[in-house]
Amino acid sequence: MSALTTSHAQNTSTMTSLAEEQTRLEQREAELRDIVARAEEKRSWFASFREWMENVATFLDDKYPRLEKLEEQYLSILRERRDMIAGRRQADNADDLTAFLGALPVVDHTQPEELDELGRIIPKANPAAARRDRREARAGRRTRRQQAPGRRVENDEGYSTDATLPPSDASDYQAAMATLIEKRDDILADVRADEFRDPSAGLSKWFGEWREKYRDVYAGAWGGLGLVGAWEFWVRLEILGWSPFDSSKGLDDFKWYAQLHEYSQAGATEDDNVDGGDLATSMITTAVIPRIAKVVESGGFDPWSAKHVRRAAELAEE
Repeated sequence: MSALTTSHAQNTSTMTSLAEEQTRLEQREAELRDIVARAEEKRSWFASFREWMENVATFLDDKYPRLEKLEEQYLSILRERRDMIAGRRQADNADDLTAFLGALPVVDHTQPEELDELGRIIPKANPAAARRDRREARAGRRTRRQQAPGRRVENDEGYSTDATLPPSDASDYQAAMATLIEKRDDILADVRADEFRDPSAGLSKWFGEWREKYRDVYAGAWGGLGLVGAWEFWVRLEILGWSPFDSSKGLDDFKWYAQLHEYSQAGATEDDNVDGGDLATSMITTAVIPRIAKVVESGGFDPWSAKHVRRAAELAEE
């Protein structure tokens, strides 16, 4: 009887131990299943993300050449306007010198006469008549500036830079800019998907999910800077035709600025900003400043214009 009691106790202990071991194995199995499920979910999500980014890359490969072509056209328009204003100023300065130094002596033309398409001699411009026409045009521009509504009062009239174009040239410039803006809008005219028309509906969604679900991976891969690089196309498209020194529109007035700022704020916490700051600032450094530099190089900034200098100071503060 004693042996049976002892055997029963041992068997009971063994059964209890086996039950506990089974429970531990079941818990471990559940943990492994959960790990596998989460790994599969992660793999599936990143596969979808990669596929979507490949679609974005294909989209950008198709649209970027058209954007860059229009950007070069815009710079060409600015260069043409700069050359027109610079040439007129040079002629006006020469006329002012003539007023008290006298006209330059006329040099005999030793070069052959210029001919038109029909073989007729093109008459040479009369210097005196040309100076008279320029002075009349200059006086007309000054009168229009003084009569323009909302004109800034200039304490020193002599410091007027006269950077405005004549009416005919101004009309041509406005027509060229209107054509440029129309072509800009046509770039996305054939796009129907909202996620490609508006990056906040595509890029923000995918990168936001990445940041929310896999924050450590997002931070290690510098996901915020990746978003800036992918978003650059839409930024350059929106600022195409923007003359930062002629327009009162600031950087924070653009749609992309508000969207990037909102995205950065959504992912920031009190103790951690995984994006490393406001991505709108990163975009300004990456895409906007180089475009403004191109505008300056092409004559979009007039150092003799008080308005342009003021705007340059305001942009620097932004």
